[in-house]
Amino acid sequence: MSMLDGVSQCWWLSKTCEVNWDAWAAVGTVTAVFAAVFAPSIQQRLVRRKATALFMAAYMHDLVDAHACLRKVDTDMPVGKDTEHSMWVDAHHLISREHRVSYADSLKFGLSRLAVREVDLTKWPAVDLHAATGVVIAIETAKAVLAAATALPDLEKEKIPATLKIIRGGINAALQALALAEAEGNKRFGWLMESYRKRAERR
Repeated sequence: MSMLDGVSQCWWLSKTCEVNWDAWAAVGTVTAVFAAVFAPSIQQRLVRRKATALFMAAYMHDLVDAHACLRKVDTDMPVGKDTEHSMWVDAHHLISREHRVSYADSLKFGLSRLAVREVDLTKWPAVDLHAATGVVIAIETAKAVLAAATALPDLEKEKIPATLKIIRGGINAALQALALAEAEGNKRFGWLMESYRKRAERR
């Protein structure tokens, strides 16, 4: 005997077949309740996933550009590190305003577009907060690096070493934040593009 015997005594209609319509009605009711409870949750999850992918796509260009710029500047002109190259760069910052201006301009070129961006969650009410938080951290760390670098050219000489250490800490934080945000964006937007590709193939 199976559980289905409680619903219907047979599967082939005949004179001796007895269908328990009350049991079938109960099954239908339970199915309807499950659909009513879980369908909105499933739909909301899908909407959130798509909204997050579109949100990340809106910031990806600036995130990627800022990350690439910061890595290049930190490779060509590293500051605040205990390496021979960095010590040489720090020494030039100390004696040459022109060197400091060039460094600030390099960072402005790569970080300015991201630094002026804002995350307004009233425009993205369905977005995943984890993804939004990553973008906010990337923007704020880029702003901090840019602010310190912009002030660098006109600083008094005795304040330059401490400022370079601050910039070093900011760059480390920004590089990590940008890498994480970029990876999150690639994952989210990659999923969206793949889902649309599969849908197009089915058509």
